Amino acid sequence: MGKSTLCAALAAFVPDTAWVEEPVTENPYLADYYADPRRWALAMQVDILLRRANAVAAVAQRRHAVEFLDRSAWGDRLFACTARDLGLMESREFDTYDAVFRSVSAARGAMPDMVVYLRASADVLWGRVSARARPAESGMQREYLDAVVESYDAFFARPPFGMRVVTVDWEAFGTADVAWAAVEAGFRGRA
Repeated sequence: MGKSTLCAALAAFVPDTAWVEEPVTENPYLADYYADPRRWALAMQVDILLRRANAVAAVAQRRHAVEFLDRSAWGDRLFACTARDLGLMESREFDTYDAVFRSVSAARGAMPDMVVYLRASADVLWGRVSARARPAESGMQREYLDAVVESYDAFFARPPFGMRVVTVDWEAFGTADVAWAAVEAGFRGRA
């Protein structure tokens, strides 16, 4: 079970729930980014951030008890950091992105109550990306995915103050029951 399917399944555990799917198919820059990342990194990351901020704002207005997002703006930022670190985004471009991120993330509701990190190795993730064969991802480089995994691992080893993180081993796809047990334990402070 991938993260989108898992989010939908977890939403079934809680009444009055909103689920916000990652806008991968709506991103007009994704295929261009993988074809020419140095040219499209900033545009793609800003587009994703804008879509994420709009989704969070829309969910916040509906005032659901629980909101599940496939990925938070903090996760999006890790992709931007990876692009910068790999030289795919210039420092000044990243600074522009980061200024927008900081403005957006200061908004009410931008800091998630909990992040469930579905941890899997780069080898496993590469196999999953290859197997799903999304046309927009056909230009993805393995070096890029390796760097994203490293960024995620480093970030979740020391998350921002106040961010509760539950790490779930997702080397082999798990079940919603396994993930939900981890979420419940996280809210009880045992994750």
